[in-house]
This record gives sequence, C-alpha cells and structure tokens, in this order.
Amino acid sequence: MKEICGASGKELSGAVKANYIEVLSILKEQRGILKILEFGSGTGRFAKLMSNQGHKVTASDFIPEQCEVNCKKIDLRRDVNTKEKYDCIIVLEVIEHLPNPTLLFENAYKCLKNNGLLIVSTPNVQSWYSRLIFLLTGKLHTFNWNYRKADFNHLHPIFQKQVTLMAEGLFKIKEIRYNRSIIPRLKWLMPFKNRILSQNCIYVLRKINSSQ
Repeated sequence: MKEICGASGKELSGAVKANYIEVLSILKEQRGILKILEFGSGTGRFAKLMSNQGHKVTASDFIPEQCEVNCKKIDLRRDVNTKEKYDCIIVLEVIEHLPNPTLLFENAYKCLKNNGLLIVSTPNVQSWYSRLIFLLTGKLHTFNWNYRKADFNHLHPIFQKQVTLMAEGLFKIKEIRYNRSIIPRLKWLMPFKNRILSQNCIYVLRKINSSQ
C-alpha cells in the first residue's frame, strides 16, 4: 500500500507498516462504513488511513496537539465514557504503555455499541526474538522496568492469558492475528505471520452485551 507512510511522507518501518496493513484488512473484512474511535492516535497517521477507506473516524490522544488531524483529548489512565458510541475501537501499540491495562478494556466497553469490535495490538513478547533476549539478559525486549523514569515507555508486557483475564465478562476474543515481522539488524521483512515469528500481536475482540 503506497499510501501507508509516516509523518512528512517518510516510509514507516517494516513492522509498523505490516501492522497497519493487517489491521486495515481486518476492518475491510467487517464490510460497510464503520464509526471508529481510535485511542492513542499519536500523529493521526492511522486515523487518516482509516478515513481514506471511507470510515467515520474520531482520533483521540493524551496529547492531542501532536495530532495532524482533528483529535479529542482522552486520558486512558482515567475513566472514559464517551457520549457517542462506536462500532469499533482501535488501540495500536498503546496498552503496554498504560499503568493499568485492565482499565483500557473497561473504558472501551463503555464507548462501544452492542456487539462492537475492539482491536488491540501490542508487542509480541512470545516471539523467538523476545525469548532469546530474555534468555540472554533476563529482560524482555523493549520493556523498561524503571517505573519512576518510564513515563510513556513500555511498562507492561501483554500475554494472551492476560488479555483473556482482563477482558473477562466484557469481551470475547474473536481471533488473534499477527503481522509480518522484520529480521532484527538486517531489517528484512519476513513472509510469515505467527506467534513465534511475528513482532506484534493483534487481538480482535467482540463486546459482550449486558443482556447476554
């Protein structure tokens, strides 16, 4: 997809671009125009891509001034409940930055329509590279354990079992997707997408209605 690029038209890194492509394909499978809320939009580049697909997108971020599209301020460290309800909420590479990841699922639940979709991507801490780094150093790749200095760095590694527990009673995991990853150092994009080789996990969850 030639239109997928970073700020100022610069090409995104291979793994980020692969992540975007995978999530856009998930949205395309839903069919029709979706009313989407994105948590943690950053510069707004993915919000733009979703809008280009025809979706009605609301971008949001803790620092809305950095966003290149209209963006509302939402602090995911606090309770969130939007007046409007959405068909889908997108949260890309955000959950691992939050001091309370469980609150993300509670907030998303309140902002979604019945049967709404929640799509969450996060670093794949079960990949071969993460396992290798942990074996050699005793630390998870890209995660900062100094909470006082961490600020918005990666705080919480997210495992599949954790997602199941945090979403319990609110969402059902519909599927888990993986992006195409790069070979570290060489920067080659691999053709495979699975739990062992991929750099990112993409959780697709369906809201459990209160009547169910």
